[in-house]
This record gives sequence, structure tokens and C-alpha cells, in this order.
Amino acid sequence: MDIQSLLHEITTISNGISNFQKFNNSSQMQIPFYCEPKLSPKYRLMIDKRFMPSSYFKDSHELRTAWMNFAVGAACYAYRTIGKEFPKEFKILLANSAVVAVLSGFLAKYEDKSTQRESTSDNIQPEENICEPDDYWECVPDGEWFHGLWTTENLATVSDMESVLDQETSEFCFKLLITAMESYYYTNCFYPDMTTFPHKIINNELMTKYGTEESLRQLMHIIGHWISKLNVFSVIGKYTNSRSNLIPVRVLGNRKLCLTHDIWIRFNDLPCGWTLTNLAYRIAEKLVQHKCITLFEDYDSLIKLKNNYDKICHNAFDYHVDRKYLTGSSKEMEIDNGCGLLGRLITFLKYAEPDSDLFSSSYLKYNDETCEEYYDDYDGRWESFMKIVHATKDETVTDMFLKSYLSKYTCGERKQLVDCWNKYNVSDEITSRISVYFNSHEDTVDEEDD
Repeated sequence: MDIQSLLHEITTISNGISNFQKFNNSSQMQIPFYCEPKLSPKYRLMIDKRFMPSSYFKDSHELRTAWMNFAVGAACYAYRTIGKEFPKEFKILLANSAVVAVLSGFLAKYEDKSTQRESTSDNIQPEENICEPDDYWECVPDGEWFHGLWTTENLATVSDMESVLDQETSEFCFKLLITAMESYYYTNCFYPDMTTFPHKIINNELMTKYGTEESLRQLMHIIGHWISKLNVFSVIGKYTNSRSNLIPVRVLGNRKLCLTHDIWIRFNDLPCGWTLTNLAYRIAEKLVQHKCITLFEDYDSLIKLKNNYDKICHNAFDYHVDRKYLTGSSKEMEIDNGCGLLGRLITFLKYAEPDSDLFSSSYLKYNDETCEEYYDDYDGRWESFMKIVHATKDETVTDMFLKSYLSKYTCGERKQLVDCWNKYNVSDEITSRISVYFNSHEDTVDEEDD
């Protein structure tokens, strides 16, 4: 079958998608930690650049139709060739994921400067090609896809694709692609641990409808490898003001990936490789707003923890465990030790919030036992303070203990506490409430002086 006949076949399939509206859900169509296993070559997505829309389209409707046809071609390949060993339900998800990958700008290339193209004679610039970046460097796919030729042997037929592509399934696949990226950002693998927060993105009802947890794990392994992590994170970095220097990419064709606030806000935390620092910071946020902060004796470490947290957040990809791929940096990884605070912070949380969700982490609690004594900074005296403060619900008794302890407090220590509050942006309402203990002590001293 010649290319015109093949194009007619794809167009027929595309025209038959009556319930597939303009795809514009969470994106917009616009002119050695754990390491994810490698993708088998047989699951790579193939793109035929002969069908890629060129720049001669003047009418926006024609251009949109051309891109839809191109995306449908990729879907036909995914359905028949990549999905040949899978059940129909899995093939449907593969096909819809291919449409999303093309239409939403998830596919991109980067310059491989290890291989320079042969320069043209007499310094003549190469002819512009809408399908190829215009420079002298070889560009390779950033993701497991490749250029090839679509044929009747590797594309699904019109009858095969009947009722395969639809809006709801494509929107679900978009969520899966974003979830794969979120999981990679936090765990360095494409499928989220179902005991952690990323699983909330995958609605349980949809999981039941589209397949088992194991089938979704395999699907996200495949489609997560297709897409350009560099492109996704470049877009996220612009929204989150990240200063990390990601390796630049060029999106396939003229697609532009756009992410809404509810998506990129998910990437505002520490990346994979900083679990202890992240846990320590989450507990420290609670401690600095609790009256027990007046009993803490290491404000400098709390300030250091906050500074470290901010530094990593602002340069997240420079600190990701896969930073060599993301930024090209091979610098040695800093040690993730929670700034030597976890022993005392876990102790505080054990008494202040014994049912905290943070204890779902095995770094904080294992086999129903809290882990504070496993950390070098564990302090028995600090635990004694926590027992005293939380042993009674009588606020009067607690207040008397705090006032008695603060009678030994120096002005320098109080200034350190204020600096710590300022660093963590603790509200004036909270600082004023806790400062009452100091004021009471000062009033007592003033009365004695009189």
C-alpha cells in the first residue's frame, strides 16, 4: 500500500472518532536508588515523519485535523504492534496514550553533541526541514520512541480501531503519564508506590475499569519510557522558578506541553534522594509551631534544615538521583541525613501526634515501633521533656513546667528561637502565644527586682 492509501486509512479512522473532542483537559493543544528497568525495544513507539504535519497549513482547522491524523497513526501502531501480545483492554490504553503523547507535546529530542553532522560545502546552510531540528548536531529521541515507516503490516485497521479512541480514556491516560512523571521525580521509577501520595491521582474506580494494578504498572512502565522527562521537567521548572539547568530539548513538531497549576504544584517538594531531609522538614514545621519548641536546644540545626530544604527545592533536578541524565552533572551527591535531627524530631512527633500519617514511612516507624533511637541524635533528656509535657491534659501543669524551665533561658537563646521562627515563617499569632511563657518569666523577674 502506498503512502496516500495509508494516509486515507488513517484519516478514515480519525474521522470515525465522533466522541473525541478537542483534547484540552489538563494540557492545551498549542501551535542508585531504585532505577526503572530498561524498556524492551519491542515496546518503543514508532513515529513516521512522512505523516508529520508541515508548516504550510494556513487554516487552524486543517492543522488540527492533520495533527489528529498523525496522532491516530501513532495510536494504530501502538495498538497493533506494541500491543500484539496484550489483551484488548491493554491495547486500548496503549493507543490512547500514544494519541496523548503526540497531541500534548510529550515527545521530544535532544542534541547529541558527541556526534557532529557533516558540514555542507562552502558554508551553505542545510535546507530547513519541519521534521528535523536545524543544526549541525545529531538529535536523538529523549524517550523510547524512534522514526520509522508505518505500513499496513504494523498499523491497526479501521475495523480494529472501532471504539478504541475516546475522550474519557485519553484523559485517563494523560493522568497516567503525569503520574508516571511524578513517581519518577520522587522515586526514580514510573509506577508509584500505592502506599504513598501519588496513588491518589489514580482513581480506584478507573483502575477497576481499565485494568488491574499489575496491568497499570506494566502500562506505566511502557508509556513512561516513551515521553520526554526533560521536556516535562523543563515546563515544570518554568512554573516553579527552578534554577536547575536541564539538558534542553526540542519538542516533536510544533507541539507545546502546557500544564495547569494543579499538576505542576505536585512537583514542589524534594526530589528522589532526599527522603530523610523531607521527613525531618515535615516534622520540624510542626515543632516550630508547638510550645515544645521552647525546650529544644538546637535551633541552629533547624535553621540549617530549612536552608537545605529551600536550596534543594530551588535546584531540584540538580539534586535528583538521576541528575546526570537530567542536567549532565556528575558531581558527588550530598548526604541525606536530615541535618542530624531525626532522632529528636521523631521523639517529638511520637508524643505530639502519635497517629500522624508521617509514621507510614519506615524511616520513622517500623514493625509498630518508632525509630528515634536508631538515629545518632536521639536524646533521652529531650524524650523526658516530651513525656512531661504530654503526660497530662492539664494545661496549667504544663505551663508551670515550661515557665520553670524558661527561668534558665538566656536572651541569646530566645533570639535564636525568634530567628528560627522567622526562617520557618511562623505566624505572629503562634509566636505571640508561645512567647507568653517568656513574658511571664520576665514579669516575675521584674516583680522580684522591685
